[in-house]
Amino acid sequence: MLALVYEIGGSNTRAALVNTLTLEVLFEARSPTPNFHSHGKAGIDGLLEALAATIRDLAQSARSHGQANLVAIGYPGPISPEGIALSSPTLLGASLDRHLDIADLVHRATGLRRVVAMNDVTACGFRYVADGETDFALINVGSGVGNKLFVRGNPVIGPGGRGGEFGHFTVDMRPDASLCECGGRGHLAGISSGRGVERAVRQAARQDPPGFRGSALGEDDSDLRLIDTPAIVAAFRGGDEWTIHHVATATRPLAHAMAGLHTATGTESFILVGGFALALGPAWRDLLAVQCAAACWNLGQDWQRMVRLGEPGDRDGLIGLAFAAGRDVA
Repeated sequence: MLALVYEIGGSNTRAALVNTLTLEVLFEARSPTPNFHSHGKAGIDGLLEALAATIRDLAQSARSHGQANLVAIGYPGPISPEGIALSSPTLLGASLDRHLDIADLVHRATGLRRVVAMNDVTACGFRYVADGETDFALINVGSGVGNKLFVRGNPVIGPGGRGGEFGHFTVDMRPDASLCECGGRGHLAGISSGRGVERAVRQAARQDPPGFRGSALGEDDSDLRLIDTPAIVAAFRGGDEWTIHHVATATRPLAHAMAGLHTATGTESFILVGGFALALGPAWRDLLAVQCAAACWNLGQDWQRMVRLGEPGDRDGLIGLAFAAGRDVA
């Protein structure tokens, strides 16, 4: 059975044609995702039509490589069992955000009747289930922050599909806390994500000019515009103490959330995925494990063993979608 799978991201949409039994990727392509940054002036109808056109064009490209039996989509927001996206902050932004029947949109754009829709982090988690993992928490740290708890190979998301969104848990109650893309303030995703860390480091540079100028990030004429996530990653991996300190400060709320998840559920396996997490690498994993240990009591658990980086590469969501779709219709 062949599945046409889509992984919709805030910046890019990736599509693939995947064998649901062997998980072989037969075709893969990507296209920029229409979002409120690029298509906001067109209003909600124009933006959704552009998204449908992107999905339709990618489906047409895939047809020369095989005929799909079903379509599966990984979406950057909570998905109800009926395929309704309950929120889409990275695509629609706070002003345009609303419930969206993403399953119907994909059905109409591709012409395929069988549609499997799930959150993108859930899809990524199924890639690890396909590898034999059963009980774990997947922590995604990229442009946002997401999580999914898997128990016996199934995601724990609640009857309405609202679980696994601790990126939108408020960790900073101050009225002037960082603004999240969903419109809320003080959310974990607005602080510990790649974009959140970037904002925090820029703020630290403004508040501590001498420290910034003495750092690896301040070597290029102290131009704050040059502070982006690739530059932060390079400075962190290069051992720059000023950068490491501020990355650690921004990461601490994530460690508290993970410790809370552990103490609430008992899960003892955390897999870190996402572009920012994997780019920061083992030293950041070590730092996070230490922070998690400090954020809860000690019952003999080994956080250095419990926290690990996911597999390199960017096909996790595509493969996970195909695996889940095949299991769903088996």
